[in-house]
Amino acid sequence: MKTAFRKRDIYITEAIRKRLDILTTRATTSYLVTSNRGTRLNSTDFAKVWKKAVDQAGISPMTSYIARHSFAAWSLTIGINPLRLVKLMGHASKQMVYEVYGNYVEGLEEDAEAIYHYFGQDFITPRKKESPIPFRYSTGHSLGINSSNQSIPLSF
Repeated sequence: MKTAFRKRDIYITEAIRKRLDILTTRATTSYLVTSNRGTRLNSTDFAKVWKKAVDQAGISPMTSYIARHSFAAWSLTIGINPLRLVKLMGHASKQMVYEVYGNYVEGLEEDAEAIYHYFGQDFITPRKKESPIPFRYSTGHSLGINSSNQSIPLSF
């Protein structure tokens, strides 16, 4: 959560579902992602993994927080409704989306098709919300998945 007072709904798109399935297959504990010790990933562990990934990618050093900016800019580039983006990112108002993230869109136009395919059509135009039917992955990970295999909220 961005704060203790704001709940976020993350819709399980096909792209997210594929990644969750990979994590679920690999999971050996009740957590989808763990540290090398098999414990829940904490911020220090994540920072180490992030730094290693940045180094391996050969890109300039940056914090993981930049991923929020990339997500917002990519979403706007492929035409997500800005008000939906406000909700996804947990902002209290649309000001941040319009005044800050909108500035990062310039120069991404040539990547729009690749971004669109990465996120998928169901990210841009999600299906109507349905009541989730509780679903438990075999490793014990509780997620809200409905019976028609549609995108539904995963709250955390």
